[in-house]
Amino acid sequence: KEDQEERISTLEKRYLTIQKETAHLNELNNRLENELTTKDNQYQHGEEKYQALQDKCDLLEQKFQYQNEIDLSLKQNGLPLSAYSSSEDKFHQLQNEYDDLHMELTRVIYSF
Repeated sequence: KEDQEERISTLEKRYLTIQKETAHLNELNNRLENELTTKDNQYQHGEEKYQALQDKCDLLEQKFQYQNEIDLSLKQNGLPLSAYSSSEDKFHQLQNEYDDLHMELTRVIYSF
């Protein structure tokens, strides 16, 4: 009888230990699920930001190409570019915007 009581006591201790481990693992699982949800939201936000930046980049490339075509047309028609200095300024502004946007895109890509 004493042996059976000792076995019961041992089993009860094991049961309590397993219960504690289970509770700890459940807490850990919940924390990891929350962390995963947060990371997923951050990733989706990053993807949206990347797409918005990519769209801006595409638009700037179109503006840049258009500006190049205007400058080439002015040169081919013999019109002095100095008369259109704002065109050259705009070209440099677009170039700077494009470079800045490209750097931002690169940063967003490598933040994942």
